[in-house]
Amino acid sequence: MGDRQVTAELERLLYRRHHATGGDGPSVFGLHVKGLGAGLGTSEFDAVALHTWGSRNHRLDIFEIKASRADLLTELRKPEKWQPARELADHFWLVTGPRVVRDIRELPREWGWLEASTGFHRLIERREPVRLGSSDMPLPRSFVVSMFLAECSIPGKFVRKTTASIRDLDAPDPVQEALLDVGSDGR
Repeated sequence: MGDRQVTAELERLLYRRHHATGGDGPSVFGLHVKGLGAGLGTSEFDAVALHTWGSRNHRLDIFEIKASRADLLTELRKPEKWQPARELADHFWLVTGPRVVRDIRELPREWGWLEASTGFHRLIERREPVRLGSSDMPLPRSFVVSMFLAECSIPGKFVRKTTASIRDLDAPDPVQEALLDVGSDGR
């Protein structure tokens, strides 16, 4: 399986885990969420889940997806790359395919780690993340908008963020039709 296929499978598993009534209760979930402004630069996060379950204090989790060992090693050599996530999120998670991480000690201690099972049937929590931020920190408006756009691109089924893939769905519904009317550039 190539890196793109592994990434798509990991995105699918994250979606199943966090969308609507996922593992930690209802959440807003998006793929490829931009962290524009408010000191976040032009960061794009692979996946973000904002947990809306009252007892969970509206926790914000950011996920970095790594499909291969080489991809992971590149990430580990650039610790500044995840700094915007560290400043924004309550938890930062590494999400990998099977056997990408060889030794848990090579990961920063703050990172949680979710590993796909062999066959990509589920995500296995290998390590819980250290709490990073404060749930009381206001989210930049541009980030919230990006989060909603990413969430709206997943109308009830797992699809990629492009309107082309929305057209490929077999069962039309009002949300899909509205997204198609918006156009591929999101305006």
